[in-house]
Amino acid sequence: MLIGRLRNVRRHTFASLAVPNYRLFFGGVIVSTTGTWIQFIAESWLIIRLGGSGLALGVTTALQFIPVALLGSYAGVMVDRWNKRRLVLVAQTLAGVIAAVMGLLTSTGEVRIWMVWVAALLVGCVDAFHSPARGAFSVELVGPDLVGNAMALTTAVTVSARAIGPAIGGLLVAGVGIGPCFLFNAASYGLGAVSVAAMNPRRLKADAPEPRARGQVVAGFRHVRQHPTLRRVLVVVAIVGIFGSNVPLLLTLLARASGHGPMLYGAMMSCMGSGMVVGSLLAAGWHRPTGHGVGLLALAMGGAYLLTAFAPDLLPVLLAIVVLGVVTGMFLASACGALLLNIRSGMRGRVMAMYTIASLGTAAVGGPLIGWIAAVWNVQVGLVISGLCCQTACLIGVLVSHRRTELAIPKPRFVGGDSTLFRS
Repeated sequence: MLIGRLRNVRRHTFASLAVPNYRLFFGGVIVSTTGTWIQFIAESWLIIRLGGSGLALGVTTALQFIPVALLGSYAGVMVDRWNKRRLVLVAQTLAGVIAAVMGLLTSTGEVRIWMVWVAALLVGCVDAFHSPARGAFSVELVGPDLVGNAMALTTAVTVSARAIGPAIGGLLVAGVGIGPCFLFNAASYGLGAVSVAAMNPRRLKADAPEPRARGQVVAGFRHVRQHPTLRRVLVVVAIVGIFGSNVPLLLTLLARASGHGPMLYGAMMSCMGSGMVVGSLLAAGWHRPTGHGVGLLALAMGGAYLLTAFAPDLLPVLLAIVVLGVVTGMFLASACGALLLNIRSGMRGRVMAMYTIASLGTAAVGGPLIGWIAAVWNVQVGLVISGLCCQTACLIGVLVSHRRTELAIPKPRFVGGDSTLFRS
């Protein structure tokens, strides 16, 4: 009996991997995201080596996410109009080119801090289109019945890379230098693009493309305003995005203050990533994430931040970071799943663009702010403020949602594909 139940849990948790196209996507994401985190470690220490401070790290974060905030609404409309598979393919190729250029500049010793900032800005422009396209593309890969599971598994594989990438990045920075880390990331984006190109387009459950029309950006905002779950989740994600998405920045400063350098930073990020993997897999087993659950997870995130801030020694700090990772993984997977389960067909690009703005674009404000707080006071104060604001997000989410019921969404229109993918 117990073995049978465990098998059912495993089958449900990894259900999306039965779809061949999603398996390709799954593998490509873990490779390219691992490279991204290797580059992130290298970029952080490159800025410090070039004379930057916590504020400079915050500026880098802001420059990467400002385009997401400014272009996100327009990008969402384009995602609804364009072929999402091709858009993901082009975005990964461009990101790989940017990483390759930075790798060459760093390896030749010609890099300057303003070049790092320009690269961050260009990556942000690519992400403005890539992030909502990838989220909307998940529905085309597995269909609406499995989209919650697929998003949780995608989050799990992304944060698995967060566990692996920083450790590899710390070793590469200490062993071979910063430049090869950028070049490794360029190669990883190339492999991710190959995985997308290898998919069978006939097995995709593609939305009928939205025709060009006036007022499509406004229509997206109206759709969110009329749905309590969408409204609640996006508000909570936006607040957490400002104050609760700066873990890499805070851990960079915490590692530097401890005097242990990049090796400790890699260990901290690996603890965070390992916890997020567990949290994402727990969320993958949920049948239907809700806005109420997302709010409660924001409250728990705040508590985990406070645990990290007041941990008395290195081992308790690492354990608190694991807890923070578990809750963060559950929060991210549940928030994305709750949105995709409640978005009308034809609106996915626009709503996922709002999610990208809420989760990433708000870091343009939070990055410099938390970096400045940590520079003026200390990193513990930054952690405490992040934790209290995450808990406040839960309360505000309750206020903006007037009802808890999940809305029935009309059955989406699909073009082509194998309907057997939707059988339970």
